[in-house]
Amino acid sequence: MKHYTGVWMDHRKAIIVRLETGEPQIVTVTSDAHRPSKSSGGHHQKAPNAHQDVVAEDHRQHRYLQEMNTFYEKIFQHLLTADEMLLLGPGQSKKKFNHFVEQRHPGTLRLKAMHATGLMEPAEVMDYVCRVFKYHVH
Repeated sequence: MKHYTGVWMDHRKAIIVRLETGEPQIVTVTSDAHRPSKSSGGHHQKAPNAHQDVVAEDHRQHRYLQEMNTFYEKIFQHLLTADEMLLLGPGQSKKKFNHFVEQRHPGTLRLKAMHATGLMEPAEVMDYVCRVFKYHVH
């Protein structure tokens, strides 16, 4: 039997539904990443310490990207047995995750589809994934 996996994600958490044998398995992975706030710029740039503001902002952005990569890697580890994968969620997180997989782990996952959805609860994600893969819960 093929193994199918669906992932609903945003930048804070991922709900992973694995369809293997028997009942679907649901796992939630959370992110420790905190999106950096943008500085107001403008008048700060004329200040004597303007360079420090830019460096601090670059550091926050770099740390955020590292934290997101750690989050993506945690998700990826749950997908290793998947023959096909479905990505769901609002915004750009699913596209960024797919790009991460293509860059860091090329050729390891087969993406069936990527669907934009709103906020979903685990049971909703499970139902959606089961419908897409035509999987019937025993």
